Amino acid sequence: MKRKLFLMAILLALSGGVLAQNPRTFCNPLNIDYQPFGKRAKTAADPVIVPFENKYYLFCSIYAGGVSGYRISDNLIDWKLVKFPDHILKKVLNGKGEAYAPAVFAKDGYIYWMRLDSKVVIRSKNPSDANSWEVFSENGHLSFDPCFFLDDDGKVYNYFGALESNVAELKPDDFSVVGGTNRQITPKTKGVETLINSPYGLHQGKSEYEGRFCDWNKPETLDTARLIRTENPQKPQFSTVSVDSMQEGAWMTKYGGKYYLQNSNPGTACPWYSDSVYVSDFPNKDFKLADYATASMKVGGFINSTGHSCVFKDFNGNWWRITTMWVGVLAGFERRLGLFPVGFDDEGRMFTQTRFGDYPMVMPNKKVPFGKSLLAGWENLSLCAKPSSSTSDFEKEKLACDENVRTWWSAKSAQAGAYFELNWEKPVKVYALQVNFAEENIDQSAVDEDYHSYRLFYKSSPDGEWKILADKSQNKTNAAHDYIELKTPVKLSAVKIENVHSAKRGNFAIRDLRVFGKTNINARPQAVKNARALRDKKDSRNIKFVWESKNSDVKGYIINYGVAPNALHLNVQYQKPDADSLTLSCFNSMAKDYWFRIDSYNENGITKGEVLKAE
Repeated sequence: MKRKLFLMAILLALSGGVLAQNPRTFCNPLNIDYQPFGKRAKTAADPVIVPFENKYYLFCSIYAGGVSGYRISDNLIDWKLVKFPDHILKKVLNGKGEAYAPAVFAKDGYIYWMRLDSKVVIRSKNPSDANSWEVFSENGHLSFDPCFFLDDDGKVYNYFGALESNVAELKPDDFSVVGGTNRQITPKTKGVETLINSPYGLHQGKSEYEGRFCDWNKPETLDTARLIRTENPQKPQFSTVSVDSMQEGAWMTKYGGKYYLQNSNPGTACPWYSDSVYVSDFPNKDFKLADYATASMKVGGFINSTGHSCVFKDFNGNWWRITTMWVGVLAGFERRLGLFPVGFDDEGRMFTQTRFGDYPMVMPNKKVPFGKSLLAGWENLSLCAKPSSSTSDFEKEKLACDENVRTWWSAKSAQAGAYFELNWEKPVKVYALQVNFAEENIDQSAVDEDYHSYRLFYKSSPDGEWKILADKSQNKTNAAHDYIELKTPVKLSAVKIENVHSAKRGNFAIRDLRVFGKTNINARPQAVKNARALRDKKDSRNIKFVWESKNSDVKGYIINYGVAPNALHLNVQYQKPDADSLTLSCFNSMAKDYWFRIDSYNENGITKGEVLKAE
């Protein structure tokens, strides 16, 4: 036995592909066991994380046909699925076997759980044991997208709503409503005139941003000039059936004696799904839209949107947002989960770090200062790689390294041995990889085959031999976005993923094989020149950004902006190298001024622009 272990250790060392024993980084979207949705898709949405008794508990919407449960983690990286017991499921699922948008919180040694549009509240004092759940009340507050909040004085509130946010104080014995406390706390976003007069750009209208009329796979569609009202507006312009803007997924955070009410808009089926923020000195009245809103937005990059979120503090005292991210190709509600750092600046402005938020981030093991970037500092090397595969359609191969979760390459079948590879002209130094599988021709009934098995190989030089980088051939878990951090970086000139088993009998298909590390080439793009931000004089919710950039090596731009030069908390990533302008209609007319900085980036790094004031 000792000799066998010794030989295994030698083989691993020779392979050069030793995986990190204790992963210190993670990468969005999170690699959890996403549940089936419809005939073709996987999904998870409406998340809540509750830190409780030295563990983290993750709850999401439950969909028909999936595993009806929740997840447990010690470190916010590795998650284990736990199923609710059958006698509890009979109480909490609706007639279709669903439980959407749960409200979950901890109080007096229990975790409490209640779904949307139900009065049944369940609880557990030891949720690590699935059988510990019991019915607490069948008289809870019936509401849409509920959010439980425990204030410092022991009072419990429910924040809820769809076209506005409401609040009600709950009785501690059964979570029914305390008489006279149910009230509306944000203005409705319903109807054309209301939306026209709203100060908030992301209230332009649900159908406008959901964009049934545009292809969100194309970076240029992030330009929202078509949403701007003119004397002869392009259609659709507040003339479609659903013009109302959602205010769903309410969440309450208390910090520094202030109450931060967040809700999501304009609608989940678009990259712009974001969380706004209203602030008050009280938990149940006088909420005002913050002039710096939005509180979280992730537009552009591999995957988009940060709406319908939960904000929580980890056991080290760091704030996080677990949020819903949108895919929306195989089904409108095809979604994923993302985890992002949250902070509050010196002026009390709430912000979420989403800049390159789908690149590897460090999971801290101690308290870190607000605003400190948790990015690992590795670049996306797939941006400069050349793809090839076991099939001959080169244009399709490009889709597996195009930084777009909504496109993918697929082999012709589920056959073992099919491969996809990336090659570099010069060797690169790789620290981590993310394998994003796609659902191509899957059979949702094949529940026992919902796992991905594969091998990753690498070459040290173009004419070198293939060596094992990571062997996942024995994997039996659902790994839609498998993230692999290497214990030590590996220099290589090619990476290949080879299929062993495709999930649910589907084709071997990859959304993107993302490789992170360093090129060791000092060739960052030149800084953009003559950058300007032209705020619309008639409608200050709209700003047109213009710049000059003639560097052929640029892969995209980051437009950072905010209400002060030291508060550029928001950003849009524009993956259009030849662009010289972008119009955005997501601003807040309550903000007197906006400041901005346009950065350029490629696989070698980022070149920051100058901080300027919008004109």
